[in-house]
Amino acid sequence: MLTEKRVKAAFADYHSRRLSPEARAEIDAFLEKSAECRAFYHKMSAVLDGGSKDFLPRLQPNPNLAALIRREGQQQKQTVMRRLGIWQLATMSLVVMLGVVGGIQMGRSLATQNQSSATVTTDLASAYYQALVQEEDPAVNWNALLSEESEEVQ
Repeated sequence: MLTEKRVKAAFADYHSRRLSPEARAEIDAFLEKSAECRAFYHKMSAVLDGGSKDFLPRLQPNPNLAALIRREGQQQKQTVMRRLGIWQLATMSLVVMLGVVGGIQMGRSLATQNQSSATVTTDLASAYYQALVQEEDPAVNWNALLSEESEEVQ
């Protein structure tokens, strides 16, 4: 027994004439009884044969389509720029933070070096002063200290 579902499923074979004459006759008899299936077969045959397309709706393009596409593109561009702006801000913040931390570390190491060099300078000045105070002739003392210093350098 044929049903609408089976008749509609057999349309491709019916239309391309691949069905046996008996099966074709059975579908023709069913189509005479079912107005819905007959309308389906008529419309599908018209589409496949390139016949009348009156039953197809006429599509009208949206007159604002170009403007809508441009607006969508601009919105996407703005979104990308906002995201890019956030990453640029994060990168600049990181660079500044690293610069501050590096500057603090450099300042600490310079302060340590300055303290040790200041200590050496103070010790050297104290040694010169003590040598001068102990000697009665300051000119001789300076010459001796200078000659000792030049011997150490060589």
